[in-house]
Amino acid sequence: MTKINFEQTPNINIDCVISFGNGCRIAENLKKNNLRFFSTPFDWQMNYSLETVFNLLKEHGKNFFKNYKLDSYYNEGTHLGLVDIDTKMVSLHDFSKYLPNKVNEILFKYKHKRRFKRLHKILQDAQNICIVTVRSITTQEILSFIEKFSQLYTFKHLYFINIYDTENKEKDEELIITNKDNVTILEYYFNDEHPNGNNKQTNPDYWLGNIDYWNKILAKITLNKNFIKKHISYRMVIIKKFKNIIKKTIVFLHSI
Repeated sequence: MTKINFEQTPNINIDCVISFGNGCRIAENLKKNNLRFFSTPFDWQMNYSLETVFNLLKEHGKNFFKNYKLDSYYNEGTHLGLVDIDTKMVSLHDFSKYLPNKVNEILFKYKHKRRFKRLHKILQDAQNICIVTVRSITTQEILSFIEKFSQLYTFKHLYFINIYDTENKEKDEELIITNKDNVTILEYYFNDEHPNGNNKQTNPDYWLGNIDYWNKILAKITLNKNFIKKHISYRMVIIKKFKNIIKKTIVFLHSI
């Protein structure tokens, strides 16, 4: 069986790396590899298309879960499952079972409005960007998304990494690299199963995927420290404002 030679994969020097889904796997692996210094509205959501990503970026999140319903099928631990009626996007981690839905909604809207604002600012400032996805899509579909994305944001170089789960440990692995103008697409084909298996009953970390391969892929990425420093400073100001909003919201809710 042919294996991917990670020693020959290119090094990537960028300002920021962003997860555009699908699911939570990417965000957590970025975090474990010290590549995630901010949160986006897309990090922990499921069942959404790249077309949905483009539309939400274009409108700065205006219609993000504008129409939604609670769905018990997606209830996760201490949280309620949420489905966006218009896009079918699923949120697993935003509505607490222990808070009134009105409070959940207030916190949800404020949090993601803040995250869209920050993501927009970072994408405006970044010169070199990396997008990571886990999707069953074609190279042409990726190029089509990048063409739309470049209508919203300008950049010197964009890297797009997509992971294709072959779901077969015996199948040949492959890395296909496509270069076009200032865009580099890296498409990885391998079995994206956790080393301890995909059984959620016996392996609570099953959802992280093939962490050995994720670590090797992400080890090739280096972030611009000056860019991080600039945007972490901005983040601290936003967090302080967010805490003040929470306090005011709790006081208000106790008064009614």
